[in-house]
Amino acid sequence: MTVPWVRDGVRIRFWLIDDDRRLGLELERDGFSREHPVVIDKNKGRIEFVIENRTGDKHTTGISLDVDEPGKWSLRLDGENIESEIKNGKAVFNLAIEKPEHKLVLEKL
Repeated sequence: MTVPWVRDGVRIRFWLIDDDRRLGLELERDGFSREHPVVIDKNKGRIEFVIENRTGDKHTTGISLDVDEPGKWSLRLDGENIESEIKNGKAVFNLAIEKPEHKLVLEKL
């Protein structure tokens, strides 16, 4: 298991790059939590993270997944499956943000 912290300044991007995989996540709005690390399983097929609601209101935000096979990944928001659509070669998930923080789990199918 790998446990990195998102430290890109504004915490809207996360990249996992190694010999086996190149995977990027980018939030349209909100950000990765400063208080919670990203947790990656040893096979890099499951990534858990928390996002924070930066505006404090209910809204929809998007998260894009940049990976070789974008249709072969699933995303759960607080345990609920979120459908994706492919745009410009990336999987885009629209998330209903209602609480201060939400747990997301990204898994390779």
